[in-house]
Amino acid sequence: MVCDCNKDKIELLVKQGTTQSFKLIIRDKEGNPVDLLGCVIAVDIKKYPLLKVESLYSSSLTTVYTPDGYISDQSNGEVTVTINENITNNFNPGIYYMVIQLIRGDEKVIISGEGTQSGILRICNQ
Repeated sequence: MVCDCNKDKIELLVKQGTTQSFKLIIRDKEGNPVDLLGCVIAVDIKKYPLLKVESLYSSSLTTVYTPDGYISDQSNGEVTVTINENITNNFNPGIYYMVIQLIRGDEKVIISGEGTQSGILRICNQ
């Protein structure tokens, strides 16, 4: 699954106890892929879609592969995010929110996370 962060609402359905990966393409206002050189992508899963709400799970993604994901094509703005079975086993079925931020030095840009731009993660029964 590939989500275009400028065009698509990020909404994922994952069965409890399973692992699923998806790709995000981060674009600028003109629709061009953002060069992610030197960036970190912060992914937080929360019960409510607000930055100030405590995270249930957090991960920081770079170009180095991790089980949580990585920046898979930095020049074309592509990020692979993995929701693994360790996460889905620990969460009750229901709706959660993904707060995704692009961090470049001191600059933080919200990709999804506040109000209507929230990424939605639905965990369902096996």
